[in-house]
Amino acid sequence: MVDRFRNEHVLDGAECTLSARSALGSSRQNVVVTQGDLRRGLVFDEVVEAYDEFRPGYAPFVFDAIDARVPAGARRALEIGCGTGQGTQGLLERGWNVLAIEPGENFVRVAREKFASRPFEVQHASFEDASIAAGTFDFVFSATAFHWIDPQVRWRKSASALCEHGHLALVTHVTLAGATFNEFYEIARDVCARYLGVDNNSLSPTYEDLRDRASGAEDDIGSLWEVVEPRGSNVTAGELFSAPSVTWYPWRAHYTTYEALGLLSTFSNYLGLSRDERASLFREFAVIIDKHFAGLLERQYVTVLALAEVA
Repeated sequence: MVDRFRNEHVLDGAECTLSARSALGSSRQNVVVTQGDLRRGLVFDEVVEAYDEFRPGYAPFVFDAIDARVPAGARRALEIGCGTGQGTQGLLERGWNVLAIEPGENFVRVAREKFASRPFEVQHASFEDASIAAGTFDFVFSATAFHWIDPQVRWRKSASALCEHGHLALVTHVTLAGATFNEFYEIARDVCARYLGVDNNSLSPTYEDLRDRASGAEDDIGSLWEVVEPRGSNVTAGELFSAPSVTWYPWRAHYTTYEALGLLSTFSNYLGLSRDERASLFREFAVIIDKHFAGLLERQYVTVLALAEVA
């Protein structure tokens, strides 16, 4: 896996922490999430090697923040959607015993091989169907996977798995507007429309817009996460968890043409194409990146970490 954080540049000079308050903003779309939408998450299992190589990992601050909140000696972690272990690695390095729930067969295979000598187990199942003993874990963790879980299940089942004073930690990378990756999307708009039948122009928020919408979210990790990773759900965490604290970590990553195409090859909209269609589309993408950007794109992200204690 490429360590994107080695070239990071913090956009606003520091990490920023806040607590989410009041009501959701009205700018997000009210799209109803369906079981078909949720099943789209399974397509990533078809490109497990590319996912491991090109998807960005997680900076040390994520695991430092978790260690600062979770009581010393509490070391039993449940991970939801471990993938190839980008987040799992950070947990194991800090002494956690991890049980992961992962629906992708190839992801399970890679994770088992990678962490064969570590205190790690993985259950091949969806989180909705997984057998999890109540009150067993000090910590439930999910990295860029929680939005693929049925909203009617994810908050209740996560809370049930936690012991007294246990914590839920959600982390994800949000792509921000700006930088040359967005310029690439603009130039490639017509190309994408020919292959995908839709306008694939990026609607990524600015950092300021995302922060504004999050600061206007309810005092509820469910409402907050709908702002961060919108899926059109109105299901909140309610009284299951305390008010979340949120850490924001803006950074940039640079991608060569090869790396940019590798990253795009792990996105679900392109995985819906046939192999030949995807290859043809990516050849056109490569021409655009090489011609207009000299073979190098910049992408702006903000890593968002939300931590809440079970009520």
